[in-house]
Amino acid sequence: MDGGPVLGHVLVALNRAVMDLSGGRVDDVLRRWRALAPSSTGASVEWDTPDGVRAGVTAGLDADGALLVRNGTGMERIISGEIRWL
Repeated sequence: MDGGPVLGHVLVALNRAVMDLSGGRVDDVLRRWRALAPSSTGASVEWDTPDGVRAGVTAGLDADGALLVRNGTGMERIISGEIRWL
């Protein structure tokens, strides 16, 4: 497989996102991100924290792109780390 065309498509998409963000069109980027991430809403997940494993149900992406997860204590905002879909 020739990686050149794939890289070209990735760079075009990345450039589009950068242009949208720099042009203040954050909502457009988030809308596309949400469309490409259907499991960001309604999926059971778990993740590790320094206090142990936490679990919940995904509740979408916030305006900064963080994954929102609802659990027994409320809403968690996940900005980094490894999420395991159950």
